[in-house]
Amino acid sequence: MKRRLQINISVILLVILIITETAFLTINHITTDYQMNKNVEAAVQKAVLKVEYDEDDHEVEFDDVNLYVDNVMITIYNEQGEVVLGSPIIGLKSTHDFKNHETYTLDIDNNHYHVYDLKLTFGSESYWFKGIYDDSHHGSSLQNAFRSFLILLPVTVVVALLISILLVNRAFKPVNQLVSSADDIAKSGAFDQRLPVDEKHHDEIYELSSSLNEMLDQLETSLEREREFTADVSHEIKTPLSAILLECDNALLEEENIDDYKESITNIKNRTRQLMGMIEQLLQMSRSLSRQDVMNIDEFDLSLICEETIEQYRELYPDIIFDGDIEKDIQFGGDETLIMRMLINLLNNSVRYRRLDEPLKVNLSLKRKNGLELAISDNGMGIKKEDLSKIFLRFYQVDASHTASNSYGLGLSMVKWIVDAHDGQIEVESDYGQGTTFTIQLPIN
Repeated sequence: MKRRLQINISVILLVILIITETAFLTINHITTDYQMNKNVEAAVQKAVLKVEYDEDDHEVEFDDVNLYVDNVMITIYNEQGEVVLGSPIIGLKSTHDFKNHETYTLDIDNNHYHVYDLKLTFGSESYWFKGIYDDSHHGSSLQNAFRSFLILLPVTVVVALLISILLVNRAFKPVNQLVSSADDIAKSGAFDQRLPVDEKHHDEIYELSSSLNEMLDQLETSLEREREFTADVSHEIKTPLSAILLECDNALLEEENIDDYKESITNIKNRTRQLMGMIEQLLQMSRSLSRQDVMNIDEFDLSLICEETIEQYRELYPDIIFDGDIEKDIQFGGDETLIMRMLINLLNNSVRYRRLDEPLKVNLSLKRKNGLELAISDNGMGIKKEDLSKIFLRFYQVDASHTASNSYGLGLSMVKWIVDAHDGQIEVESDYGQGTTFTIQLPIN
């Protein structure tokens, strides 16, 4: 691309130079011709002023006429075309060769002349005054100038090429720096580095660098999230696997009866189911997280989704009271599947952490307030104050003695991500032993 640009600039500079030189020569030639014509006319007028006419004797005297004025040769003819004074011009033998009060050019024997004719009448006789200027010297100057231009043309081409190389290299310097920095980042894998941005010049290179840096920000965030996710998964899976291996080792090392072996196998089975449940939730969360850049945004009836979800939970848990305070016909633009997953996770959380000494009541409300406000409250166990700031962390679980066996600390983490993906906010209020309320603010658009 650089080479093509250099060639294009060189050609453009060369064309501009040729056009400029041609225009200069043409204008110079036209201007000079005009000035020569004026000089010839002025010289003839000066010669005419020196003519004396005696009205008494009817005689014309040319004694004081200067036949060479300002490089213009003056020749005087009578009406018969005979030379009265001056040097005769070959090819001018009759009055038909004269043009009164007119400037014109003649080419005689490869010589170019500027000519001006003026006819004057003295008494009964008429005379032609012809001024002639030989512009062969001027023509030679133009030819020499054109010849010099042709000689200098190769030098001009080289200069134009050097200028184009200089301009292109200067223009591509920030691009080269950008490419070099991008290569360094790609080779080193240091995605925490950023491309240089020239804050002084908000041009196309600035916009490109800023866009690439935004892409690197997203890439770094994605990689960091993936590393954290992988580390968390590795840590959480390691625990049940270690328990399974320990149970196997105990069963193999000790001589036990059939009941002990059955107990060991049952423990292994339970641990395996727990591990499978965790893997299933991890896969579900991974599929949800992978939708971050490909969310299926569409407008849907959020009120209807909330009502249908509440009705499903009433059928699944007839012993739990599910109330709905849902404003009708609220349209929302978002990913319907993710919003349903958010509602299910929050309702599951209420069901999972119920109190055994009192029937569980769950209320889901939806209304227009500062955008949209969706709240799910219950009278369950509640959350301790020291745990409130951590419940949205992946794999975080509260006191194990109050944690359901099928809970892996992923549900609320997914809820937080879904809310953030829809540019919303989530808050939690809880009174330990009395219940919890999750409040979600979503933008209308």
